[in-house]
Amino acid sequence: MKFFTLFVLFIITSVCYGGVFNSVATGNYSAASTWTLVSGTDVDNIPDADDNITILNGHTVSLNVTVSYCKNITIDAGGILRGNSRRLGVKGNFVNNGAVNTSLALYMQTTGSTITSLSPYTAPGDWYIQKSCTIAVGSIINKRNSITIQNANVQVVNFGNVTLNNSSSTATNGRIACGGTNKWINKSGSSLTLNANTGGLAPANFICTETNNTVTYAGPAPVVLYTTFYNLNITAVSTKTLTSDLHILNNFFMNGTLISTGASPVKLSVGGNVTANGAISMNNALDTMELNGTSASTQVVAGSGQGTFYTLKINNTGGAGVVFNTIQNVTGDLVMVSGNCNANGRLFLRSNAGSTADIAAITNTAAVSFSGLLTVEKFIDNMPGQYYDLSCPIQNTDVRDWDNEIFISGIGTYDGIGGPAGVDGAVFNDANTMHTYDEPSNSFIPVTGSTTPLVPGTGYNLLLADDPSATQWYAKTMTSRGIPNYGDITLSGLSYSPGSGDGWHLVGNPYASTIDYSLVSKLRMTPNIYYTDNGNYSVWPLGDIIPPYQGFYVETNTSALAHSITFTEACKVSDHTTQFYKTKADYDIKLMINSPLTPFHHQNTISFNESATVNYDENYDASYRKYPKAIAPAIYMMDKVNNRNLIKNQINSTSDEVTIPLGIFTPKAGVYYIDLSVLNSNSYKEIWIENTKTHNKYDIGASVAVEGTELGTNTDYVLRMSKKAKASSLMTNALESDLTVFTTENTLNLKSSKKDHTLKSVTVYDMTGKIVLSQSSVNVSVDNVYQIDLSALTNGIYIVSTIDENGKTHNKKVVK
Repeated sequence: MKFFTLFVLFIITSVCYGGVFNSVATGNYSAASTWTLVSGTDVDNIPDADDNITILNGHTVSLNVTVSYCKNITIDAGGILRGNSRRLGVKGNFVNNGAVNTSLALYMQTTGSTITSLSPYTAPGDWYIQKSCTIAVGSIINKRNSITIQNANVQVVNFGNVTLNNSSSTATNGRIACGGTNKWINKSGSSLTLNANTGGLAPANFICTETNNTVTYAGPAPVVLYTTFYNLNITAVSTKTLTSDLHILNNFFMNGTLISTGASPVKLSVGGNVTANGAISMNNALDTMELNGTSASTQVVAGSGQGTFYTLKINNTGGAGVVFNTIQNVTGDLVMVSGNCNANGRLFLRSNAGSTADIAAITNTAAVSFSGLLTVEKFIDNMPGQYYDLSCPIQNTDVRDWDNEIFISGIGTYDGIGGPAGVDGAVFNDANTMHTYDEPSNSFIPVTGSTTPLVPGTGYNLLLADDPSATQWYAKTMTSRGIPNYGDITLSGLSYSPGSGDGWHLVGNPYASTIDYSLVSKLRMTPNIYYTDNGNYSVWPLGDIIPPYQGFYVETNTSALAHSITFTEACKVSDHTTQFYKTKADYDIKLMINSPLTPFHHQNTISFNESATVNYDENYDASYRKYPKAIAPAIYMMDKVNNRNLIKNQINSTSDEVTIPLGIFTPKAGVYYIDLSVLNSNSYKEIWIENTKTHNKYDIGASVAVEGTELGTNTDYVLRMSKKAKASSLMTNALESDLTVFTTENTLNLKSSKKDHTLKSVTVYDMTGKIVLSQSSVNVSVDNVYQIDLSALTNGIYIVSTIDENGKTHNKKVVK
């Protein structure tokens, strides 16, 4: 009995305290001849789970069974552990000052243990962390395969430098596998490099926000972890996909391509420098790139690649701001919250036929600033070559900013800036093609020097054309470069000169942003705004939404007191539609005049509004005034009670019968044609144009032929509306046959009143003679309207040619 008790005591002592082994020779791990017992006791003189071991200098110890165990293991300098593709379970600390070679499957199995490898650990093999442990400061782990964190609530706290390389034979290599409640924590000064083919970390399992720690994605894995990093490097030259928000507190380096999925908006924020040698594409609606540094150092955006962002936000509270050393593109909003934006000639607000970028409303203008050259683009689609109104969104710039893209004449000798042929010369009818407007004299003032400043808030009347014939403006993108206008911009001292200027002023949207004119602060101004439309003025039809680069006319009231307009950040709205001067209907009834004698046309409109009267209402109606140059025909409505001529008239429908006198201005002698278009007749059953001298009546769809004199005004016609049907008294005057051709906004209409027509073809030509639309075998039946969609065509004048079943051709000039 005494012997048994002593034996059990020996076993308990051996298990509880274990032994301390040093290697004595090169050999197998499970061979007693490899080890010497330095202290403690051991039954078989072979290390196991409760023993501490040290592999000394000059000795190589090889794992030779499937699974081996130890408590603490130390590999001295010059010592070697050969894994031989077998497992080693460590119940304590792992310390490597020597080398591990051949593949080792390392299992860390005790809470609170430490992995220390001051000598680089390069052996391949998977690691399995089964209990929470720490990778010590200064440790260098650079190995193939993966690290798997097992069991609930296990954490790896990394103070070292860990690199996991990929083995092409296994898709899951080169990564950390971590799920559930497990965590990998990168501490200050540490690094982690992943070369995986696939992912492996979920955001909730990865904490890497401490100062000066760096995570590097070096493998082809397509998805970037959407979490918060301190420093993030993407060194692989491959395409990465960002599926959710990614936050980088300090520096971001990238060699490949980074794209967002487009499935939902994502945000990429960087608090330090961005070095991108590949493209960052976050161009889906509402994607955001935010530069939100908090240090006193300037955030630098550099590298050989370009970025394209729907929203670029500068929220730099460190005071130094952001500088762009490589081209970056904004397609939606440039959002300024805090700090300086140094565009440095490399930041572009892009514009194309589909959308135009802008600078969003700035909440605190004192907190932001701009420097360098910001490029603000404006795409202008195909249009007839005519005079239009523009404004500049850039401060401290001049005409040279435009004359390399716009055909401008009369601004002095050639200034060395390339552009359309004839720029800087008097090339269009020996006249200047760019003007400002002078209200007191009701005249245009030529811009005569290429260094003439483009003043914020000022509108400029320009001929937009691509050759001296001035027939067409071909779609292109304009640019302005410099410091953008922002903050309050006040146009004060706007005059009212009765009988000449009548209070009209040519102003412009001063911002690189769309504005809502109803939100602009106005002092003693009428509510309507106007634009130049083929040599006349038309009322702005877009619900007061004015795009960047748009010039427009305003009208002061008759008060002798001061008049002013103040543009503020609050009037900016989010609207990225690329538009210029008009794009949609804003009327119930429209009158149009055109003639083969001139490429110009004009229109006016009537809308039903039960709050209005049939006479002039300042809050609803818009005044007509002749364009300072007598180059276009005009048709307007005359309010003889208030002695006003109108181009927009809002009326109620109280009266059973309404008569509106018309004035028709003709710049040249010859025939002019008036067309009546009705989208909504309200309660009126009949609407027609009537000659008060001949009493001829012209129904909807008929063209009224008017004999005009040079610079004459014809007042023989009225527009009549009646709630009673009077069809029998109307005479439809279809010009050349029973077939009537007319337009209603984006539709070409063909109407017959007497018989059915089978047309061999309907062809639409632009003013250069080019076929822009054609249909064959068109059937037009009596009292029905055959419609052809014209929405793909730009606004302008077209010739419609029809060939009937007898081969007879009919031509009609229409205006879209």
